Amino acid sequence: MFSGRQGRPSEATIRAWTYQATQPCVHRNCPHDKKRATCDWTHRNHASKCPSSRSPHQIRTGSITWHCDRGLPIEVISERVNASPDVIKRFYDKADQLRKMEERRKEFTADFDIDS
Repeated sequence: MFSGRQGRPSEATIRAWTYQATQPCVHRNCPHDKKRATCDWTHRNHASKCPSSRSPHQIRTGSITWHCDRGLPIEVISERVNASPDVIKRFYDKADQLRKMEERRKEFTADFDIDS
């Protein structure tokens, strides 16, 4: 839960905060050779114009992928992020091909008794 000076922030406020917080020049030198003090992209209404800032949706996608990579059951993730398991698998789980292959193998071989 986040709060602001006026109470609970709106979606637009959270979106603006996200764009501002993900600008690389907040943490290091600007990759676009701009000075933070004079850059138009650092202003609240223009933060989304920075080519290196990230949208809230990209953060959501990254978070869902991170949870999937940590082995959290997809049903638990589904409840937490309010998306069906099918939607998560199709659109949000951005795992690399190797991890997806390993997951398929694990599901396929789960019933096999390979050690005997």
